[in-house]
Amino acid sequence: MKFVAENSVALTRQALSESVDHGEEVVGWVDLTSPNLVDLLDDLTSGEGGEHLVALRCSLYDIADPSATRGLACLEQAKLALYADRDDVATQAAQMFPRLQILTPNTGV
Repeated sequence: MKFVAENSVALTRQALSESVDHGEEVVGWVDLTSPNLVDLLDDLTSGEGGEHLVALRCSLYDIADPSATRGLACLEQAKLALYADRDDVATQAAQMFPRLQILTPNTGV
């Protein structure tokens, strides 16, 4: 599994493009509070290597914020997992979105 460590959609696109040759699953990054999130997720999943995108890492701190809640709902709708590096974010997201798959550093990613 390839992990995009930088907060960069461009690096996520690059990792997805490279995944075509290597067949690796990709944990990418997006700003889940972006007003254009639906279009961005559609673009990433339908673009080159999009079938290898399995999760998105984000920089959320306040899950209760309406834009964050909307972003998590978009992830759930797109059937993509959330990679949460903070336990409190993972716990809150799991409580609010029980069908959303959540990956953490402890899950072996």
